[in-house]
Amino acid sequence: LRPILRQIKLPILLLKIKPDYMRKPATESYEVLVQSGDSQLADCIIDAGCMSAQTLLAEKSKNTVIKDLITVSVFYKNIKAALRAAKTGRSAQFIESTLTETGVVSKKAMVTAALGGEEKVLELLGKAVTVGGAEAAEAYKKSPGDFEKYADNRLLSTAKRCKYITIGIEPLIGYMLARKAQITDLQIIYSGVKTGQGSEKTLERLRELYG
Repeated sequence: LRPILRQIKLPILLLKIKPDYMRKPATESYEVLVQSGDSQLADCIIDAGCMSAQTLLAEKSKNTVIKDLITVSVFYKNIKAALRAAKTGRSAQFIESTLTETGVVSKKAMVTAALGGEEKVLELLGKAVTVGGAEAAEAYKKSPGDFEKYADNRLLSTAKRCKYITIGIEPLIGYMLARKAQITDLQIIYSGVKTGQGSEKTLERLRELYG
């Protein structure tokens, strides 16, 4: 892969990437692929670039609902990445490239916690009271699946504010997130049927409804 990437004139194409705010992460991701072939790190750099862009654009929107939704979404994506990095013993450089500022806890604090192990990340998560961090930490201690469910439900709970706004983009955002939750539930049901999982266990995994 690396020899092929070196032959392709990607650096020229990277200069033309739109939107502009994705040019830097795309370039860094390309350099990682060329120099080390670490596709996972390259993906994480793109993900971090997307999260940073979402946070920036949400701030610029001056829309409190959008800002709150992006804060919850970006925060939990960062926590998931920090937990994965802690569990797999990733390097400080990898973690630095993966995490972003969330507006809840600092990136520096998350990097330090991830380097210290899962318990340190959960300890930091428990202090994030504005986004239900304590409940999320308890859910993770039960199982990673419970944590994923809690994070999804927290985002959908925040999105429910969109139902009471009649003029603006909020109802469309609420509808989009509701549809995403429904698709997740259908995937869970399908997986349960395919693997012969009991109905009670499948019901436990289902997300909250938007309605």
